[in-house]
Amino acid sequence: MGFGLRFSKDFIFNSGGRPVIYDKPDDAKHYLQISEYWRIVNLDFSNENNYIDWMHEREWRVPGNLKFDLSEVDVLIHSGKAYKKFIDRCRANKSKDILKEIKSLITLPPILF
Repeated sequence: MGFGLRFSKDFIFNSGGRPVIYDKPDDAKHYLQISEYWRIVNLDFSNENNYIDWMHEREWRVPGNLKFDLSEVDVLIHSGKAYKKFIDRCRANKSKDILKEIKSLITLPPILF
């Protein structure tokens, strides 16, 4: 059972994050500083039978480890069944009330279908 974490763009931006740069890595390395290489995502249309294109993800990245409080987190859950399991596991953790600390819970089926 997988879960995802979502953060607002302003939180990521203020944490040093930026949108990735879609390009051929060798080309991008000619115009980026070494300290920005973490932003490169391969984009290559040179082989029409096997091209590489991740632009639909509109990805943002943070260099290094992202430090955050649970209040910044939206938890993404893939189904109603997983939602119930997540709630049960959170309630079983007596040392911390995660449900009161996180920003929100979002189940994906109502969004995707």
